[in-house]
Amino acid sequence: MEVINRINNNVVLVKEKNTKLIVTGKGLGFKVYAGDKINERFVEQRFVLEKNDDISKYIGLLKEIPVELLNISKSIVEMAEKELNHKLPVNLIFALADHFSFSVERYKNNMLIEHPLSSEIKHFYPKEMYVGSLALKILNQQTGLCINDAEAVFIAMHLINALGGLSEQYNAEELTKVMVHITDMLEKHFNTKFDQNSSDFSRFVTHLKSYLIRQLKFEIDKSIHDDLVDIVKEKYPEAFKSAEMITDYLESKYGNKSSDTEKLYLTLHIKRLLS
Repeated sequence: MEVINRINNNVVLVKEKNTKLIVTGKGLGFKVYAGDKINERFVEQRFVLEKNDDISKYIGLLKEIPVELLNISKSIVEMAEKELNHKLPVNLIFALADHFSFSVERYKNNMLIEHPLSSEIKHFYPKEMYVGSLALKILNQQTGLCINDAEAVFIAMHLINALGGLSEQYNAEELTKVMVHITDMLEKHFNTKFDQNSSDFSRFVTHLKSYLIRQLKFEIDKSIHDDLVDIVKEKYPEAFKSAEMITDYLESKYGNKSSDTEKLYLTLHIKRLLS
């Protein structure tokens, strides 16, 4: 391993063959300089960087983050991958470590912050919230702190964004606001309140998230179900009308037309929600 940049006494950016890594270990970066070789016996953790990662961003970030939080973040991401059955990007480790550094500082200054969309996130992203709660337990156990449960929501948001895979096109907070708005539109249209703990609402939200992501990616469902669309439109006119209300709203927001097939699926989910 050849040193590219010493970040601090415990964190070093290195190159191994054609791969760039961030390695950590007690005293690993003490009196080392670019071009030096690292004694791999002292390496405790390795973080393989993606080819397109902004290295300068990591250097600035990691100078301020305790290596203990970096190690905690890695263990949390490994746990999250198992619980969510999904590979997560390595940059999530650094993003969480940075967030935890701020969280610990807020905790020590007795500053409690609630996420403004806390209740909505709990309803719309139950799996990520569950993992966020597990992550908070790990953080508290390994730091000896008692950070409030509200922190789990912020961790969940990091996971949601990491799972999106759409970089700047996909923002979990923005997506949540859109889902809240659509839910409000439907409740006003039908003059009702949905049971957000019901399985039907959970299914509706799952479909809605997938539909919204397709809209953001400008992916149009081109499968044809003309006969079925006509049947559903005739059988469930109010649900179909509300589905069109949603697709019109999203078209005005994102500039992407929805196919009749999308309207068909939305209608069926809305009808089930109203049953």
